Amino acid sequence: MARIHLSSHRKTGTSALGLRALLRPIGIVAILLALVTGACAEEAADDEGPIIIGMAIGLTDFMAAYDLPALNGAQIAVDEINEAGGVMGRSLEIVTADTKSDIEQGTVAGQEVIDQGAHVMIVSPDYNMGGGAARAAQDAGLVVFSSSAGSPLFGIEGIGPLAFTMGIAATTDGAVAAEWAFEDQGFRTAYLLLDDIADYNKDYCRAFETRWVEQGGTIAGQDQFNNNDASIASQVTRINALAEPPESRASRWAALAAEMIWSRVPRRL
Repeated sequence: MARIHLSSHRKTGTSALGLRALLRPIGIVAILLALVTGACAEEAADDEGPIIIGMAIGLTDFMAAYDLPALNGAQIAVDEINEAGGVMGRSLEIVTADTKSDIEQGTVAGQEVIDQGAHVMIVSPDYNMGGGAARAAQDAGLVVFSSSAGSPLFGIEGIGPLAFTMGIAATTDGAVAAEWAFEDQGFRTAYLLLDDIADYNKDYCRAFETRWVEQGGTIAGQDQFNNNDASIASQVTRINALAEPPESRASRWAALAAEMIWSRVPRRL
């Protein structure tokens, strides 16, 4: 039976992932502006200068694959709104700061866009990667949005009442993947591969495992690694050592790394 790769980062080419990452910020810009101008309409009308949207995101390293499309989408929205006359007579402007795809740099980047005059903030689409900047926004009294953070912690629980996300919960992603593999594909054994760099990944795999077992499925094994690991040899060795290969695999990590690992596992069909 053919093996499959279960992940919300499915390898569908740049069109699906890129388009989603591109379009979501357009909606986020509209929502942010509605919140800002709706709550402070009189004050906003009296202010001069542009309404500044701060984007504390990963402009370099691995998060750039997710954050640069978000920046491009936001810029499309800003350009269109400015061409139509702006908001309450004011133009929009985007300022950025690079988290360098480093969790420890999130707070620094958040403060950088605040220092540049940001009125609202957009952060990376992940609780861990965007959390530091989001908390900086919360402390400054700014509304902050993530395009697709899926951890339940991105909100009141982990950030505060001014934090919002357009993402689908990781637990939903994991449970739906388990149901699809079990019910639609007829698979009964699965292997869990966890990139433990982010809470989203942990929530995804945990939800997959819970739903998989509830349906009567068997977990053939599980392993973990870090997205920045230089080698995947040990994971491949452990998968190859299984008496029976899993029919499906649930993973929450980079699609390229997933394909690298699975291409090294002999297809014992």
